[in-house]
Amino acid sequence: MQKVSDSSLYVKVNRNLMGLSKKLGTKVDSERGKPVLWMTLTPVPSSVISSIHPRLVMSLLRGGDKVWFDTFTDTLRIHIDMLHYLGSRGIKFQGFVRYKKNGDFDGGSVFGGTDDAETIQTIFKLYGLDWVGHGHFYFCITQKDLWSRRSEVEKLGSVIHINLLDDVRCVLATYYDHSVEIITTKLEPGDIETAAKDAAISLGLKIELEEDSNG
Repeated sequence: MQKVSDSSLYVKVNRNLMGLSKKLGTKVDSERGKPVLWMTLTPVPSSVISSIHPRLVMSLLRGGDKVWFDTFTDTLRIHIDMLHYLGSRGIKFQGFVRYKKNGDFDGGSVFGGTDDAETIQTIFKLYGLDWVGHGHFYFCITQKDLWSRRSEVEKLGSVIHINLLDDVRCVLATYYDHSVEIITTKLEPGDIETAAKDAAISLGLKIELEEDSNG
């Protein structure tokens, strides 16, 4: 088995934003031609993902920032556990439930924001087994209040509106078995590389800078 100390975090600046749609199934809705930075952080081997993903998310926070999330699951137990956990931590949230015609549970989502590292780690743990069937899991990092913008956060898997992107530090898309994608109009590559190094060093991972061959 490969040791964590033999593992790496690969950091790449993607020069062609058109590839975002192919990779994530989403697009940046920008008609202004404003520069958008897209970077990919890939942990190798995959066995370190459960440890590095929450740390990467938290490493991007600055003073006053919160991590905003809009989770979804079609597993009732996971939804209930999430509601109970957030309640026990005193974290404000909005919960939504969808029912089938016969009254059975069809799916539930939870929207909220927090700067609590344990809560972010718990979100990854709770939804990890459920992740495979629901694609990427999105976060927004910002000092601003996003309670009135839940609909924009909810739609990140299909479109990232430039107005939202301009109001947050960054949008992150994480996947259960590979990379973290970071989309931003606020951060520079050096900012993200620094955050990636902080997260990697805490786990003894090496940082490897990659060149994008699709420039």
